Amino acid sequence: MLEPYDDTPSPWKEHLDKFGNSVCFFSFYINGFRQEIDLMEKQGYPLFFEEEKGPERYAYFETLEKLGIMIELKERDQDKK
Repeated sequence: MLEPYDDTPSPWKEHLDKFGNSVCFFSFYINGFRQEIDLMEKQGYPLFFEEEKGPERYAYFETLEKLGIMIELKERDQDKK
């Protein structure tokens, strides 16, 4: 179980404030970050949050209404496993 450790704005903090303790997102490790973002947006799921932390990149999409859960795509640099 993950939970925000401070009040920094983020998708998971917003979800916790709105829905309380619950499943926030499904996360998928992917290769080809930009290509996968483009694919999700072409499927009708707009990107609403993107962040890079060290060797990882995260992207969150507006999928809650259509899928019932948020989708996170995550890519990790291959040499930083």
